[in-house]
Amino acid sequence: MTHFKTLALSALLIAIGWALLPFAHGIAWSIVLASVVWPVARKVSHHHRGTMAAGLTLGVLTLMVVPLVMLVIEAAHAWHLLLPWYQQEAANGWPAPDVVAGHTQALAVWQKASGALPAALGSHAQDWAQRALGRTEEMLINGLVALLLLWTFLRSGAGVTQATQAFVTRRLGEPAWDAMVRAAITLRVTFMGLALTAAGETLLFIAVFGFAGLPHAVSFGAFAGLSSVIPGLTPLVFLVAAVWLALQHAMAAAIAVALLGTLIVGVADHFVKPVYIGNVSGLPMAVTLLSMLAGLLAMGVVGLFVGPAVAAGAAKLMELV
Repeated sequence: MTHFKTLALSALLIAIGWALLPFAHGIAWSIVLASVVWPVARKVSHHHRGTMAAGLTLGVLTLMVVPLVMLVIEAAHAWHLLLPWYQQEAANGWPAPDVVAGHTQALAVWQKASGALPAALGSHAQDWAQRALGRTEEMLINGLVALLLLWTFLRSGAGVTQATQAFVTRRLGEPAWDAMVRAAITLRVTFMGLALTAAGETLLFIAVFGFAGLPHAVSFGAFAGLSSVIPGLTPLVFLVAAVWLALQHAMAAAIAVALLGTLIVGVADHFVKPVYIGNVSGLPMAVTLLSMLAGLLAMGVVGLFVGPAVAAGAAKLMELV
């Protein structure tokens, strides 16, 4: 009978997991957000938990919606500015930078590439737009799931935490709960580390783009800083800015943007983030980087936070067992 109950419980858990699989990203985001705001929420008295839960959930919703609205507005402005330029350059060919104009072979390669590039860019942009629109419904549903679970946890987080601790300790032992606590702390530190470095990179890129004379330097700097959350995306932003400056015959500014951008991203990605996260999680720098990349590949952006948390929890469990 005991084996039958175990099999039945296992089958039930598998069925529940399969049913919740479409909402996996929303559930993961709710866990990340709850771990970040829980140190603040736990200090609020029981009588004000409902107000606090509603306020923090609305705050998170605002932080999610406002940047998206600003991005859409800025994209619309950029579209109206770039479309006429793109059409003109696609019809007449992009002018070669000064460093290329003096070399016959390099100029021929540039002219050939500039003739094929507009069509390639147009097709890729169209494919990307279709994929983004196709996932809009899924993203909205997972966002609502994340906010609903966050609100629920903030209202009754103490009870949920105590029940979870009792269940894990009874079934798996004290080391398993210690590993979960270490994972939650690492999750919080990873989020804060990525948020702080993104804010720092935003300010630095706004300054670099402003001094270089790039149009809409604040918007491009903010986009570059936010892109730093995903490894490898920020270089595309400042390289596009450098190419733009080169096409405007501002070669010195283009080189400065490329070099300073490489320096900013290199220091942030290879030193600041791994060292800050590793000091709290106890993970070596290489393991921190690999866990972030593995989480990104497995779960998308939310995996950047989940990956180091899982690695830290596993390391803590191995220490205790």
